[in-house]
Amino acid sequence: VMLEYWFRLEWNWRFKWGMISYSDNEVPQPQFKGRYIVSPESGMVVETYKSWWKHTLKITFSLGTMLFCIAIVIASVAGIWILKNLWKNDTKYSIAIGVINAVEIQILNALYTKLAIKLNQWENHRLKF
Repeated sequence: VMLEYWFRLEWNWRFKWGMISYSDNEVPQPQFKGRYIVSPESGMVVETYKSWWKHTLKITFSLGTMLFCIAIVIASVAGIWILKNLWKNDTKYSIAIGVINAVEIQILNALYTKLAIKLNQWENHRLKF
């Protein structure tokens, strides 16, 4: 009786939170490198991280890298804003600042996209989302 109640309660919460097909969407990454263990919860053989300590350090490093990238964006926007306020009455400088901003956006976008792909591969996530 308790198990049936728990099952219904779980499905009720899954429906309320919009997570009904969540377990269906969990797809293992083929590139994942881990070790096989017997799950203490289900008794099934599952693949897990080789070292949780190393995985946590990788995630922490990636978070620091993302915060550094955000700081670069904030600094560049602040620099553009300062230049725009210094030369707001001069048309040729306004156009040059707009061009600099556009080029900066394209360069940072390309760098951040490559960095995100490299960090994702390096972090070695178990599941695709």
